[in-house]
Amino acid sequence: MDFEKFTKKELILLVESLIIKVDALQQKVDSLEIKVAGLEEENRILKIKKTSSIPPSVDLSKVKPNQSLREKSGRKKGGQPGHKGHTLEMVANPDFIEKHSVDYCNSCGLSLESTVEFIVERRQVIDIAPIKLICTEHQVFAKKCSCGKVCRGQFPENVNAPYSMVLMWKA
Repeated sequence: MDFEKFTKKELILLVESLIIKVDALQQKVDSLEIKVAGLEEENRILKIKKTSSIPPSVDLSKVKPNQSLREKSGRKKGGQPGHKGHTLEMVANPDFIEKHSVDYCNSCGLSLESTVEFIVERRQVIDIAPIKLICTEHQVFAKKCSCGKVCRGQFPENVNAPYSMVLMWKA
């Protein structure tokens, strides 16, 4: 890069912006070093658990990952005699109603559009709303004071990594 074509003021601004970028990268490196240390500790603990919980005589290739550890009771699958069943009740006021009507006779083909209709059966489907990620980007800005010092904003206390997830439950 040919620095001779820059003015002294432009070079100072360039250096100040580079200092800000270096500071941001250093913060990122620091947070990643902390994360790596935590993952190394977790890995160490998992290795200890793995080596101590499985006897050497067990062949890991024959152990199914989803195999139940529950002992057999001798009873048949499903509801047992005398067990009182529970059924999910229908809601009185559903959020949406879809009407499934008939416009023509299945037998003779005549139009039924002007005929009075009546409900003969109802069914309800309960859906869980899809989970949606909400991303908020926090940006820290810097400003140069007339005294020459470059001052930068601060992230909120709970924004302490380049990328993090927060779980919020709303009822």
